[in-house]
Amino acid sequence: METSTRENASPQTQKEIRWQALEYAHYEKTPDWYWGLGFLTFALAGFAIYLDNILFAVMICIGAFTVAMFASRKPDMVEYALTDRGIKVGNRLYPYQTLRHFWVHEKEGSDERKLFLESMKPLTPLITIPVNDDVRTEQVRGFLLPFMQEDEIVPPSSHAIMELFRF
Repeated sequence: METSTRENASPQTQKEIRWQALEYAHYEKTPDWYWGLGFLTFALAGFAIYLDNILFAVMICIGAFTVAMFASRKPDMVEYALTDRGIKVGNRLYPYQTLRHFWVHEKEGSDERKLFLESMKPLTPLITIPVNDDVRTEQVRGFLLPFMQEDEIVPPSSHAIMELFRF
């Protein structure tokens, strides 16, 4: 929850910007949420069995169990840092050479801000980093512009679906 910069430094001459935030937004799940997941799992698995696809039914059950386990997990507090070498998320460094561009997304009607990074790596095409209130959007933009291009990244529809289901 702290911003670390040099004294009286302009955004272009900052050494690094650091902050801490939860790794993702967590919503407490009610028993009804788990009942709904169970009902949906039962219905989809039943439909898969009706289609004589037992393997798919098993995969649905494993997937639902995994979703339930992840949904009950509390997020960790993670330290984020923008450095001259790349972007640090916890102990992992994303070098600027592996990133295409960035976008700071500010959700309308909310204080929620996220830094989206488009990666060149096929297994992690979009990296989402929560930005807490201690860090100004202009600071992030000013720091990242010398290293990479700013280009609007629209949050994928899967993000909207996960927010709809409070996941």
